[in-house]
Amino acid sequence: MQQVASPLNVGDILAQSYAIEKIIGAGGMAVVALAAHVEYRHRVAIKILRPENSRKTEVVKRFEREQRTLTMLHSEHTLRIYGMGQHAGLPYMMIEYLQGKDLAELIKAEGPLPIELAVEYILQACHALAEAHLLGVVHRDLKPGNLFLTRRTDGSPCVKVLDFGISKVSHENMGLGSLEEASLVTKTTAIMGSPFYMSPEQMVSSTNVDARSDIWSLGVTLYELLTKALPFAAESAAAVCGRIMGDEPTPLRKLRPSYPKGLEDIIRRCLSKRPSERFQNVADLAVRLADFGPTHGQYAVKSICELIPPVEPFADVSASPSSAAPGPSEAEASNPTTQGDTTVYLPSAGGSSGWKRTGPLLAAAGVAFALGIGVGWVLNLNTDPTKGGGYVAPAHAATAKSAAAAEAPPAHSETSQPVDLDASSKPAPPPPVHYAPQKPVESAKPKPKPVTSVTF
Repeated sequence: MQQVASPLNVGDILAQSYAIEKIIGAGGMAVVALAAHVEYRHRVAIKILRPENSRKTEVVKRFEREQRTLTMLHSEHTLRIYGMGQHAGLPYMMIEYLQGKDLAELIKAEGPLPIELAVEYILQACHALAEAHLLGVVHRDLKPGNLFLTRRTDGSPCVKVLDFGISKVSHENMGLGSLEEASLVTKTTAIMGSPFYMSPEQMVSSTNVDARSDIWSLGVTLYELLTKALPFAAESAAAVCGRIMGDEPTPLRKLRPSYPKGLEDIIRRCLSKRPSERFQNVADLAVRLADFGPTHGQYAVKSICELIPPVEPFADVSASPSSAAPGPSEAEASNPTTQGDTTVYLPSAGGSSGWKRTGPLLAAAGVAFALGIGVGWVLNLNTDPTKGGGYVAPAHAATAKSAAAAEAPPAHSETSQPVDLDASSKPAPPPPVHYAPQKPVESAKPKPKPVTSVTF
């Protein structure tokens, strides 16, 4: 690594207990060193402002903003901060020491990632962003280089979202002293960001962006992880900006024809020019990505939805009016098989607490069906959607037919049996009783893998 002027020297003691071991990185704003506790050998990274930046008010404010933002965030997928202070008159932060590589280095070395792996990494990033967005933090610089892949103690992969230095944070959450001070911090980032990953609205004004700008950047990042290419590739930054503002992205399946159309639709919707046509929060995106991720990715989706309830009851990625890529026809949209094998019913944004309490019970009751409509009694599921109740059922779930329609072929799912409503051959039904939801009758046919159902 090239020698850099550093305010830290090997052997310096910070926070009375941590000794500097070596310089491990440097950028235009700060220098990063490895330090270890003198007694317990606990290793941390020390990020300290470069001396030449100490008189640049905008840079100092950016550094302080990253410090404060990290203290607000506690997701496993966010870089941890242990403390902060000053050394030789320069501010520093003591942060988690990570071993591994960022995703930009990973795809450079190994090429495009398998679909399940790429989706798993994006879902983990979504968890960090769900907490950030809940607290009013918009990252504004998401890209593979700011997603760091490390390993948990059991060896499983763990993605950390790095560099909140140019994030947009409400001045109330930042603890800034005045609106003018908050405005000063925002102005420093008005032209900052990585053009390849910036949304159209961020290119116009970095101050007038919200969480949906991060969703655009996640779409670009996922595209790159899958193809090792960019959806708006061009030879210069100006040309990239022109393509982002005026052109449609190169379709995913033009580069990877074997990839599922549903995955292409998800990315295409992330990259809608209008924010209103994208997924409205990371929970909506995570629910749909779960179709293509590993089975254990359902746990990440559950955790994300507990932080930010999904907005869309049916996350229909095919609806993207501003996209030139053709979506499904009306006939395709009316065919359940083109929309996936399950239907997800999710609560309104205002009922998250009730949803958390009743979710597991209602998921178990989701496959119960109404009996005896033709003879005047019906099972009451006691599900009140206004209180946040969620209900998950197969997309082809059966509905009992009336006696007048008993001659018609009954509609039923793979996990249900037709109901014989011929009252003439059946005894009179007993009085209504309350009982626990019954388990569905297992079909002799193999069931499809439940890929979208968020059963929690």
